[in-house]
Amino acid sequence: MLKNEFSVSGRVTISVTDSVGTRVVSDKSNVIIQDAARILLSGIVPSTALSSDTPFPASDAGRPAVLAYSSGPSNRNSIAYMELGYVGTEDPLPAVVVSRDDTALSEDASKEYIPVSHATLGDHSVVLTATKSVDAESANNQYFEVGLKTSGAEDPQLPPEDDSATRLFAHQVHGAVTASAGATIQYQWTISINPPA
Repeated sequence: MLKNEFSVSGRVTISVTDSVGTRVVSDKSNVIIQDAARILLSGIVPSTALSSDTPFPASDAGRPAVLAYSSGPSNRNSIAYMELGYVGTEDPLPAVVVSRDDTALSEDASKEYIPVSHATLGDHSVVLTATKSVDAESANNQYFEVGLKTSGAEDPQLPPEDDSATRLFAHQVHGAVTASAGATIQYQWTISINPPA
C-alpha cells in the first residue's frame, strides 16, 4: 500500500577547526519544531491566492504567527540564521529539554546569531552551513545549544532587524563546544524531506 505522507527530519553536525586541524565534536538528530510545517507551506502559496498577509492557524494560541504573504513566497520565511546558545567558560551548562513546542532557545543562555552562508542541495535534502569565527571575546565560551531560524525580514542582516519576527524551525542541544581565538566552529544542518513511499 502506498503512503501519502511526507516526513521531515534534521541532523546537526558541528566541527571545530583550529591549529590542530578539523574535528567533528557533535553529530546528532535535531527536533523539528511544530511551526516548521507552516514555514514550509508558506513557500508554496502563490501571490494570486491571498488578498492580504495571512497567518496560518496555530494549534496552540500561544505560538507566534507564521504568515503566508499576499506577495507570494517571502524571504521572511527562509532559513537565514543559526542562533547559538552559550555560557561563559566557568559557568555550568543549564539543563535544557528540547521540545517540538519550543518557540525560542533557553532563557538561561547568552545568544548569538550567525548567518547561514552556504546551502548544498541533495535529492530530498538541503545542508545549511554557518560558521562562527572565534575571537578573543568568544574564546572558550561553552556553546551548547543551536536553533535554525527564519530571517523574519526580506533582507536578512546581523543582528536581525526584528528578532521577534524570526521563527524557530528546528532546535538542538549538544555537549559543550569550546574553541580558542582564531578557530572556527562550523554548524552543518541537514534538513531532509522523505518522500511518500
